[in-house]
Amino acid sequence: MCLPWNTDKTDNGEQDVQVGICQIAVLIFRMFRNMERKWVKYGHVLLHTLTLVFSIVALVAVISFKNDRKKPLANFFTTHSWIGLLVLACYLVQYVFGVIYFLLPESMVSQAKRKQFLPFHRFFGAAAYLTSLVSVSTGAFDHLVLFYQNYSDIGLAPRMGNTMAILVIIVGFLAGYLLVNRSFKSSPPKPPTYNPGVF
Repeated sequence: MCLPWNTDKTDNGEQDVQVGICQIAVLIFRMFRNMERKWVKYGHVLLHTLTLVFSIVALVAVISFKNDRKKPLANFFTTHSWIGLLVLACYLVQYVFGVIYFLLPESMVSQAKRKQFLPFHRFFGAAAYLTSLVSVSTGAFDHLVLFYQNYSDIGLAPRMGNTMAILVIIVGFLAGYLLVNRSFKSSPPKPPTYNPGVF
């Protein structure tokens, strides 16, 4: 089955959308650091769920696009393809363990176990995110090599694809800065205060 958005020289920008949503999901604890942590956590999970769904749809779309051409193209033969699969696998594992450790009630997963798992969650989440930036840049290169022979004749769409890949990487570096800069870290939850003079 050929999905309707596929053409012979398509570049749907699906990776740019996925990485963009992922960037917001990664930075949500920095962007809303003074908001109640429970709601920020729900936003984090929702955005990562969208990213995961878009990633799976994009994978199916790319395979369909390559298989349904007049001259079918081989699947998973470039570095971009393998990096993309690695990112998707890492993302899926991160998602499953994140839900288990941080969304299940404390009666099932203790606070001590959550604190123990958190450094791994942060590290592998950042690693998957940075690897997705590499996937975007190699994807732009693969698209040009696959569909265009002469760079001067490629037109606006591939130039926009290259520009988007560079912008995604620049924004990725800025996101990395926000992640490692402790001054942007979210505030710990404040204990409730009691004022006996107020009824």
